[in-house]
Amino acid sequence: GLHGTTNTLPIASAQVKTALVLAGLQASGTTEITEPSRSRDHTERILVALGAPLEVDGTTVRVRAGKPSRFELTVPGDPSSAAFWCVAAAITPGSDVTIEGPLGVRP
Repeated sequence: GLHGTTNTLPIASAQVKTALVLAGLQASGTTEITEPSRSRDHTERILVALGAPLEVDGTTVRVRAGKPSRFELTVPGDPSSAAFWCVAAAITPGSDVTIEGPLGVRP
C-alpha cells in the first residue's frame, strides 16, 4: 500500500500537487505537499467541499486517507474535461461514472 510522505516541489505545479493529493487520499498516514508559491487550487477546493480530510496552510497542503462524500456532477462533453473524472472513478472502489452522448464529436 501507499504511505504518506512529505513532498517539497521545486516549482509550483497544480498537476503534480493534484496527483500527490489523490495518492494521499489512498495512503496511510499524512501526505504533505509544499510548493514555493501557490498554484491553482481547484482540486483542494472541491475535495474540501466534499468533506475529504484535507487542509491548506499557505503553500502547504496536508491530506490523510479518506473518501470524499458521494456527488453528482455534469461535465462539459469533451474528453479533456471528462478524463479526470473517469480516472477518479476508475481508481475509487465502488465508484461509477456515466458518459452520455458523443464526447467532443461534432457533425
